[in-house]
Parts: sequence; C-alpha cells; structure tokens
Amino acid sequence: YQRRVRENLQTADGEGRVHVRGGTGVMERALQLAQAGRVHAALAELDALPEKSSTEHGFSQQLERDAVLAQEGLNGIHESLAWKCVRNEDQLRVHYRKQGSMHSLRFAASYECDCTLLLSLVREFDLMSDWNKYTPHTAVLDSPSLLETAFYSEVWLPWPYHNRRITMAAQGLDLIEEKGCLVALLSPMSDEALQLPPSADKCVACALGAGSCLKLSPEETGGTAATLVMHIDPAMPHGVPSALMNLVFRVMTPWVHRRMQQLILELNQHGGTYLERIARNPGLYQLVERRFHRTKPPAAPSQDDHDADAAYTPPSVPDLYLNHKYESCGPEA
Repeated sequence: YQRRVRENLQTADGEGRVHVRGGTGVMERALQLAQAGRVHAALAELDALPEKSSTEHGFSQQLERDAVLAQEGLNGIHESLAWKCVRNEDQLRVHYRKQGSMHSLRFAASYECDCTLLLSLVREFDLMSDWNKYTPHTAVLDSPSLLETAFYSEVWLPWPYHNRRITMAAQGLDLIEEKGCLVALLSPMSDEALQLPPSADKCVACALGAGSCLKLSPEETGGTAATLVMHIDPAMPHGVPSALMNLVFRVMTPWVHRRMQQLILELNQHGGTYLERIARNPGLYQLVERRFHRTKPPAAPSQDDHDADAAYTPPSVPDLYLNHKYESCGPEA
C-alpha cells in the first residue's frame, strides 16, 4: 500500500528524474515516517491536514491499524507475565499457556550486545541454520520493504515426529518515543504464493496465531532486552506429550539461549558474517541504531517483572507436566 501511495505522489520528468507533485508535502513526510516504522508520528502528520483525500484517508486507516496491532502486541507481552513460568535461570525466563490447540510461549532474555547485533540474529534469518541445530533449514523468502520480511523455518523434532515448519511475515515498528522500544509484529503467511524449499514437503506446517510479536528495548548496562511472544498450533490433534514439552523447555530453549550468548561473544570478539550483513545494509541497521539510542533505558525493571520473579521458584521438573500422560501419535505425528 505504501508503494502505491508513493507512486501516486511521484511523477517522472523527461529525463527520468522523480519529483513529488505539488501540495503533497505532508503526505510525503508521513510516508517517510511510515517507511521508518514510526506510525504514530506519521499519523500526527496526517491528522494536521484539514481535509483528507481518498488516498490520504486510506493511508491513515492503514497506520491506525498498525498502531492498534502494536499496542495489542505490547498488551499481550504484559499479560503473558500471568502465564505459567516454566523456566527462570541464566537471564532467561519462559512462560507458557495452552488454550485449545494453541500453545502460547513467552521468552524473555537479556543479551550483552547492542540492538543492531541482536536484531541481525533475527533479520538475517537464513543464517540461523548455521548455528542453531534445532532449525535445520531457515530462509528469508522476501523483503518487500526496509522493515518488512517474510521468513521460513523448519524445527527439528525427535522420532517418531515429523519436523515442523512455519512461514511468517514480520513488520517492524518504531515505538521508541511512545513506548521506549522497537516491535516486530509477526503474522502467518500462506504457502501458496511462496517458493518453499524441497524439504518443506517432509515437514508438518504449524499455524501462527494472532498477537505474536518481538520487543527489543535498551538496558542500563548497554545490553538489549528481548521479549518474544508466539502463539503456535503445532498440528498435533492428539495433544503434545509431556516428554516433548519437557524437551522444548528443559533442553532446546536453554540450549538456543546459551548458543546465542556464545555467538554474540564470538561476533563481538572476532567479527563474522552477521557483522558483514550489518555493514551491507546500512539503511536498516543505522536507522535502528540511531533510533534505539534516542531512548533512555529504565532505571530498574518494572514492578511486574519483580513480582513475577519473586513469586517463582524453579522446580526440579516443571510441575505443569507432572500429571500429563505420554500420548504417542505414531509415525504420522
């Protein structure tokens, strides 16, 4: 939609140079802000117009939807603190909730690196399979704009289960001035219009639920706090067995967290492919770095985080699954 708006605003002269049509200065500024993820600032520009054309009105509605989705994502992150805490150690906290076939997961962790480096571990998604043994195949399927990307990932599961796969779109939003953070809204994508790798045929597709998102915010130490909330239907109609849940929470999740810590240390000391990718995409990473450093980190963690941590005592075995029976789904699971 933003591309169509820009085409509406621009015209080319005889030598191919592009000019903005007269009287569209406000719209052009709003478009530039929106392309940088600053939906609230873009809305403020459009709200200053005494009257809106159909194009401006449609653009304003899109921005309002994005702002609402961002707030809903942040509300979901806050509300997920009330879910069952199944892990809290080594700077990693994991919360869990199940509703119907949807499994909701909240991962919160702190990393000793700046935002651009941590963001690159997500944005350069195709590199994840090089260091994460639980994602045998990852890919960036499309990048329609600076802050929009389509991802594909396969997740390893032990026999007798088939590996799972998930395809999602990420839209980055800059809420630095309003909320002191950057947010990526995650949404499902249809496989029909995408070119998936051949290995996808051997995997079972998972469904991503609404409200999934990633939040990045600065810390006083100079590091970055990351919170990821995902709502996933793993396509297991007979239920997810306790042994598999324990594998995810007690083995896979902490391993990935420690591997990320190790990778960040290696990149800070010796460089690597991620830093090369950052250097080749200054439009994204320099923008994020400038905006991220505009906000002051909180003086202390929020009271909600204090309460959640104080109320939690790590069990030797997650008590959530002690009474669950192992439900073998057979070779077609």
